[in-house]
Amino acid sequence: MNKADLLRELDKSRAEMLLVLGLADRGRDIYPGWTIRQVLAHLTGWDEAVTASLRAFLEGSDAAIASYRGINEYNARSVETRADLSHEQTRREWEVARTELCAALEAIPESHLDTEMTYPWGARGSLRGLIGVIYSHEEEHAEEIRGLLRKGDSPSGV
Repeated sequence: MNKADLLRELDKSRAEMLLVLGLADRGRDIYPGWTIRQVLAHLTGWDEAVTASLRAFLEGSDAAIASYRGINEYNARSVETRADLSHEQTRREWEVARTELCAALEAIPESHLDTEMTYPWGARGSLRGLIGVIYSHEEEHAEEIRGLLRKGDSPSGV
């Protein structure tokens, strides 16, 4: 998969989430204690962490491990830091974070996509693999929310 393909996958996962957002009640719990706004805050946090990693990679270094206290703590922190934002503000941050992630990816030469780097949660892998995790993560949330809306059940995890 080349850079253009990765960017298309990021756009595809975002389009899937946008479709689900149009169907979901903003105030309904999606996960225990998380509404759509909190899910967007969670996704924003990961896009920001990946952007920091991509920028550091481009500069020849590693970004700080965003989830140094664990993924669950990072997820909670991403949501808590946006707790005072309205749904519209949270959604705008979500949109900006993805724009910045795509711009950071655009800046990286195609020849570096298979270079090993440190991921925001401390694992190591290729840049291509990191982007795959991010669009798959958003797709998984979109599918879980879609299932919740169809069945009236709660999704399994964050």
